[in-house]
Amino acid sequence: MTEDRGRLRVIWLMGFAAVLAAVLVGKLVYWQVVEHKRISLLAARQHQVTFKLPSQRGRIFDRMVELTPLPRGVTREKALALDRATLKQWRE
Repeated sequence: MTEDRGRLRVIWLMGFAAVLAAVLVGKLVYWQVVEHKRISLLAARQHQVTFKLPSQRGRIFDRMVELTPLPRGVTREKALALDRATLKQWRE
């Protein structure tokens, strides 16, 4: 009698797991087939959003923790353009 109850309990648990798996697979199929177009549009919109983040250069300190000014004639634009004269001036 106890063995039958144990076997019945296992069958019920397996049935519950099968129903749960069927519901999960059904929901996945629904998203893949029925909601495909809507979800694709949402994803495309999310990937095509662009905006510019304003950024500023942080302060530069020397080893004595004092603010170091840029050398005269050195600008951010020239340094980013890798202007040889500007880079040489920066090293000196």
